[in-house]
Amino acid sequence: MPFQCTALLCNSRAVQRWSRPRVPVDDLWVIAPSPLARQVLAQQLGLQRRPSRGLDQRCTALLLQSSAVHWNGIALAQLLGPLAPLSSQLQQGCLRLSSEGGSLLWSGEADATSGTLTAAPGWLAPPGRLPSSPQPLLSLQGTRLDWLLRGLGSSALLRNSLAERYGLGPEQWRRLKQAPFSLELRQEPKGPFRAGLVVMVDLPPDRIFWDRWLADLSRGLERHGLERRQPLPRLTTWSRPDGAVVGGWRWLATRRLLWFLGPIPIRAPASTDGIGDLDWRLQLQPTALAAAGLLPEPLPLVVRRARSLQLQGRVERSGAGAGSQSSLSGRLDLP
Repeated sequence: MPFQCTALLCNSRAVQRWSRPRVPVDDLWVIAPSPLARQVLAQQLGLQRRPSRGLDQRCTALLLQSSAVHWNGIALAQLLGPLAPLSSQLQQGCLRLSSEGGSLLWSGEADATSGTLTAAPGWLAPPGRLPSSPQPLLSLQGTRLDWLLRGLGSSALLRNSLAERYGLGPEQWRRLKQAPFSLELRQEPKGPFRAGLVVMVDLPPDRIFWDRWLADLSRGLERHGLERRQPLPRLTTWSRPDGAVVGGWRWLATRRLLWFLGPIPIRAPASTDGIGDLDWRLQLQPTALAAAGLLPEPLPLVVRRARSLQLQGRVERSGAGAGSQSSLSGRLDLP
């Protein structure tokens, strides 16, 4: 993995066989992507540094005491590739690692900012093993749709394009950000799509407002040559000229709207009630995603070969770092 300077820190036990150039710092190794980067790192680390505080101090202590990982935003972006926009709240942090049979477990903390002055968040226990029954390729549940929209909204060009073509303006963004959501990526055994995407959102009040926006969205889709159909009273589908359904939406209740890309889903995703006091939960099946050609290439080999991967987080809502600091935990199950 082509980590840049100071992008990744590991304790010495975790990198005994690491072939990349590295610089020793006490009981830690700082991994460099090239000999030149190693030289620059050595010069930078030789400078006098201010004592670390807050998250940095806790992560350094954790690395010295146990098997752990400490990351920053550069490493995270390179590791996640196209999934990086989902990680804006996790720009730096650390995790304590442990094992349980054929599973890797972790728990720790992350921060969206510098993380130097905040107190440690509460501990979050790792999730249990997923049942052996069929699972979606990927599922993501959260208390705020902002977890998904933040990456899209970071580009002014994209925001303007969505507003002009599909009526998704500032007021729609503002209201959607507060909505709980549940997303699933489901494998399609037949048909023109390898997978179908389903998103269920509990919209803020004002059905008239959302109907008006869906009307604007419909006009944008019609300009792109898609044909609108309404096979059921609360179901709207969009088809290509050849008749293949490519997406649509369905009202499940007065404020609950189901969006889908691909064929019409036969069931709705699980509601956010199941995540308890968590703010978000991600579950995916890496081997199944890889077989379908849908797993990002930058992910490590151990992740690509895993049967299931679970990540979950809870945002700290008290103290100076309210809203930016999170407790994290997760689980990686090998076949």
